[in-house]
Amino acid sequence: MSDLATPLLYIWDGDTMKAFWTFVQIMKLLKKNFEMSQNTISFQLQMLYKLIQITDSKFAEYLKENDSHNCYFAFRWIICLFKREFMKGKTDDYDDCLTVWESVWCINSFDNIEPESETATTNERVRKNIEKSNCSSPNHEEYGRPSTPKKLSNVELYLLSLSLAIIRKERDLILSKKFDACEILKHFNTLHLKENLNELLLNASQIWHWLKFDGGEEKLYTDESEKKSITTEEDFEILNNDCIKSDISTSRDVSFEWSDVCSSNFVFN
Repeated sequence: MSDLATPLLYIWDGDTMKAFWTFVQIMKLLKKNFEMSQNTISFQLQMLYKLIQITDSKFAEYLKENDSHNCYFAFRWIICLFKREFMKGKTDDYDDCLTVWESVWCINSFDNIEPESETATTNERVRKNIEKSNCSSPNHEEYGRPSTPKKLSNVELYLLSLSLAIIRKERDLILSKKFDACEILKHFNTLHLKENLNELLLNASQIWHWLKFDGGEEKLYTDESEKKSITTEEDFEILNNDCIKSDISTSRDVSFEWSDVCSSNFVFN
């Protein structure tokens, strides 16, 4: 938890009281990641692998062959909100880390935005507020044995989107060097990603948009036995010819034109 607390002390110039209460709010948002049962974080890692399967079946199969389909390499990313990956080595420069955190808070704000009908009466608004307050009150599940979640929150989806953006950036190197399980874990846990911050955030936002608004999230919760995703050569050609456009000329990676991706499968081959 010190990974989450130290940037807050930096923001508040050592004011421990302000840093503490900010930390409290962060822990309210992320507390389920620290359950003793680890049900929530395990579910997120399972969904991350399924997301890789949907978008990059070749790399998903490689991870499975090398006993890395548990996605343990992403455990620290999610728990620490990518703090170590976006820190400048051996310094106290938190600027890029805080930029990533700001993007997380922005996504979290969507949970508090609920469109209201123009014709909604005052009584209806009052009833909705009462229902919200009742839902936010403590219940037995909160203090009892944690149950396995069935759906990801907006923030969890975004963290998986950023994780996938990082994985896509590194997958070619891993495949070309034929890393085994230990090497995959070491590689992902020793990354320093400051030079690629803007590109990664751009790709993460595109992936999150695809998940939330273009049917990607539904695929995560679809049983493979009911509907199996198939990546064809035709799909790959569509991506190559129409969708992949580089926004950053100095980078070897690509970013996607979202209006084109919406009309095709968001996959690698």
